Amino acid sequence: MATLYVKDVPDSVYRALKERAKKSGRSLSAEVRQILQETVPPKRSRAEVVASIERLQRKIAREMKGKWLDPVQSIREDRDNRDELRR
Repeated sequence: MATLYVKDVPDSVYRALKERAKKSGRSLSAEVRQILQETVPPKRSRAEVVASIERLQRKIAREMKGKWLDPVQSIREDRDNRDELRR
């Protein structure tokens, strides 16, 4: 594993990290590693990204089943409403 040194960390940030580490029951180094792992996710392959998008599409389709608006009906209703306002 690589070693990372960070210079010129503001005192307020250092103190906040120390406090966060203490609350999490981790060392400062372990806390910073955790933050970095959460913030910089591992690179995913194109296939993984496509699979993730397809799962999301299926989820949205299930949630929206029967709720999609009919564009023809929407346009007709809009025109009818405009016609009523003109009368």
